[in-house]
Amino acid sequence: MRKQDIRTYTFSDDDRLFFDANIWLYIYGPLLSQQDVKFSSTYARALQKIRNAQSHLFIDALVLSEFINTYARLEYRQRFANTYPTFKRFRKSPDFKSVAQDIANNAKRIVRLCKRCDLPLLSLMDILDEYAQGTADYNDQLIAEICLANDFILVTHDADFSQFNHLNLLTANQRLLNAP
Repeated sequence: MRKQDIRTYTFSDDDRLFFDANIWLYIYGPLLSQQDVKFSSTYARALQKIRNAQSHLFIDALVLSEFINTYARLEYRQRFANTYPTFKRFRKSPDFKSVAQDIANNAKRIVRLCKRCDLPLLSLMDILDEYAQGTADYNDQLIAEICLANDFILVTHDADFSQFNHLNLLTANQRLLNAP
């Protein structure tokens, strides 16, 4: 398996899965469009199948951090941008407290579903050399290395991962599925 549609994949108790932050956002984050609702149900159904199959879910601090920070910025843009001129002001406001509580509650749900994995001893110099070529996002490179080092299947909706041909991927993103 290299790339496979998550909607037709049969999960097993041998699967070791690593969700990218965008998947957690579809499942537990704020939904911004009808398209988000569609993918939210797709990935929520997949999560249920994963749990039923007793597959193994993993997370690290990097993905959790991306989930938390992106969620907060989405909430700001969607609900508070007209009230606070900057995200930093919003973060220091009383309105942020309830948003932060919601985010923390959802992050705790994720952590309870997953086993923690730490960044393996990566060759950061090699990753930085690759990053210097300007062809990949640094966090995406780290996630790819984590998945390779731990034999994880990456579940993502990010089409940028099409350039990582050596990864096993599950997605509902047609652009990613159709990429060479």
